[in-house]
Amino acid sequence: MTSLRPNLLKRIERLPKPTNVASAMQPLFEAISNAIHSTQAKYGETVAHDGRVVATVFTDRKKENVSATVEDNGVGLDQTNWDAFTTTDTDNKIRMGGKGVGRLLWLDCFKEISINSVFQGEVGLKRRSFRFMLTLEDQIMEHEIIDALGETSTSFYAKFKGLRDNGYLERFPGRGNFVFRHVTSHFLPTFIGGSRPHLTVHVGDETREYPRAIDEIVRRREPEIVLQTEECGTLKLTLMECDKIASADLKGSHFVHFIAHDSAVHSQSIDVKLGLKYFGGELDRVFHAMLTGEYLDSNVNQERTAFQFQDAVIEQIINNICAEHID
Repeated sequence: MTSLRPNLLKRIERLPKPTNVASAMQPLFEAISNAIHSTQAKYGETVAHDGRVVATVFTDRKKENVSATVEDNGVGLDQTNWDAFTTTDTDNKIRMGGKGVGRLLWLDCFKEISINSVFQGEVGLKRRSFRFMLTLEDQIMEHEIIDALGETSTSFYAKFKGLRDNGYLERFPGRGNFVFRHVTSHFLPTFIGGSRPHLTVHVGDETREYPRAIDEIVRRREPEIVLQTEECGTLKLTLMECDKIASADLKGSHFVHFIAHDSAVHSQSIDVKLGLKYFGGELDRVFHAMLTGEYLDSNVNQERTAFQFQDAVIEQIINNICAEHID
């Protein structure tokens, strides 16, 4: 019997290339999301208290030595997660919104990737380390499993270095404040809920702590509105009044964010509908809404960068379903 031979290089070459800062940061967002999922799997209901994720980014305007690390105290690369890691298009985390392509985006974006993880073996804690390479064969290099001497808990650590000149080098932010803005914008829906780990983000000499960084810009949030629709099933709408910094990296002031699996996939400006730039006593507030639902989860592409329905559907949802609540 003969099987078709997969060509990972061609598969990654066909992945959508970034057209803006947010999409250029998607591989890093995927690493952070993976870390969040891992802590949720380990700690469950106590993840907000016990889960920890730390992301560190080094960048500058020349972007010659961009690097990043993401580490967490989740379950680590145990046998189940290892089997999923080494299988393309895995459905291992499909329930949590994982599409199985996050690590392919890593290869598409970064020149060098190294992994170091502590996991629970059959007898005691083990340490797994390797380099992850963009090659036709043998993408896992220098793979080693040893006893995790001195370790007391499971963990995962990924280091990324160097941007590929395929759109990522041009679009990746060269300023630390842009990194923070996009992290805050992207993970706004993730940290509105309570079942999330503590996330620390370091960029240069500055640090942001999440969810506190989210709480600082959300001034008022209305109770979630459950919308029963014929076209899209059950949707949930959250209305928020935020500091204008929430829109600093977006083209506009006021937005409805369409969320799939805790990720902001599409942010639709409604400035024209509202007819104002800012509001509030100091004219420093903006409106943001989050829309979630099974319809959105099931109609997002693998990279979680776009929906599979036409743009006209987004306008229809805003006008026919959300407008009366927004008004």
